[in-house]
Amino acid sequence: MLELLDKYDELLGNVLVLIDKSKFKKEYIISELNLTRAAFYTKLKNRSFTSAELHKLALLLFPKEAELYNLRKSIEKGLDAIDTGKVRLHKDVMSDFRKQYSA
Repeated sequence: MLELLDKYDELLGNVLVLIDKSKFKKEYIISELNLTRAAFYTKLKNRSFTSAELHKLALLLFPKEAELYNLRKSIEKGLDAIDTGKVRLHKDVMSDFRKQYSA
């Protein structure tokens, strides 16, 4: 748990560096975070971004990683569904489809 908190603190401390290295202007990021300029700089100074704001920022700054993360989560969810038996056989799905959409 402490390692996770250390990483979180490190991330908060590096937000400005990450933004500066990005292809986006600060004004764009501020608008995407739905913050005023003053609120943004206050959050930078106080290291007080919410997890939702950091999530939005990560999606903006690291779109490929975000896509891979979402894909991995989707696969894990599907595997959990298989493990817990929350699946239907293909023939049953097709039968229901034919009943619903056939004349």
